Amino acid sequence: MGERRRTTEAGAALVTVLLLLVALTVLGIAGLATARLDTRIVTSTLGPTTARARAEEGLAWGESSLRRTANWDLLLDPAGWAPLATLDPTMQVSVRDDDDLDGDPGRDTNGVVILRSVGLVGAVGERDASQVVVEAGMRREGFSTYYPQAGGAANTGTGH
Repeated sequence: MGERRRTTEAGAALVTVLLLLVALTVLGIAGLATARLDTRIVTSTLGPTTARARAEEGLAWGESSLRRTANWDLLLDPAGWAPLATLDPTMQVSVRDDDDLDGDPGRDTNGVVILRSVGLVGAVGERDASQVVVEAGMRREGFSTYYPQAGGAANTGTGH
């Protein structure tokens, strides 16, 4: 009788060990899946945040570049957005005339232009690629009147 108990107990121990191994394997796979998901979440958050920082950096660079330029008309393109040459391929900065109602998008008559900066992370088509576009109006020193814009908005204040 004693031998039968040992055989039954030995079989039970084997089943218990196998169940523990299966449980630990399942826990390990779940842990790996969670870690992978966490990495994807961080990557999907980091890309747009970095792209926005690059776009804002480009906007600051464009503003500095415009402040050093005596004649903004030389930078404007009558066809629309004119790129400003940056040395950083992760940001694209361009400028265009606002709608100052002079009929010439290649000529600035009211001292206001619009800067656009695009911040890029990753290559287009990549899974984690991000792109953020930021635009801002900029007024030249010495211009105090802002002419009416298309669409009915009018501001004749003297703020800078």
